[in-house]
Amino acid sequence: MPDYAVIVYFDHESEVTIHKIQSEVSRVTGNTYLSDNTILPHITLALFSKESCQEILDDLASLAPELRDISISLSSIGIFNSTPAVVNLLPVVSDDLIRIHKILTEKLSLYISDFNPYYVRANWVPHCAVAVNICPDELPGAIETTCRMFTPMTCTLRTLSLVECDPYKNLAAWEISPT
Repeated sequence: MPDYAVIVYFDHESEVTIHKIQSEVSRVTGNTYLSDNTILPHITLALFSKESCQEILDDLASLAPELRDISISLSSIGIFNSTPAVVNLLPVVSDDLIRIHKILTEKLSLYISDFNPYYVRANWVPHCAVAVNICPDELPGAIETTCRMFTPMTCTLRTLSLVECDPYKNLAAWEISPT
């Protein structure tokens, strides 16, 4: 059964800034997973397994307008110390971010029962990956580079997307229009 994710992309300026960090981490570590898969900077709101996602498209389209004028403050660096590891930029967990996640989960729960447990409200750690699938010998360079290049920033949500995972493929996208 395929895995799908619902994600939000950032405004162009934020995307460029984060992509510079990702590119430098890739250069330093040799880990090119994000660029090899053309994965742009984003925050994943939900991850789930399902045979088909056709039935949720209307609900996702109706969610996009609710994301207008929402900014995310990326304020710190984090590591999912799994094997392989993930180096992240972490947002302040604001009321808006919690509200978005709650609304989305409620909408999707009508059709989906197989959510990835890391994306269920009690376990969800919102993050923007700088490097994924980082081996232990790549981790020090990834951390040092991210620490050197990152300064806290505010990002505006630009697009809500549905993607298929492994291989990564955008399936649908809804622009988040400013009011």
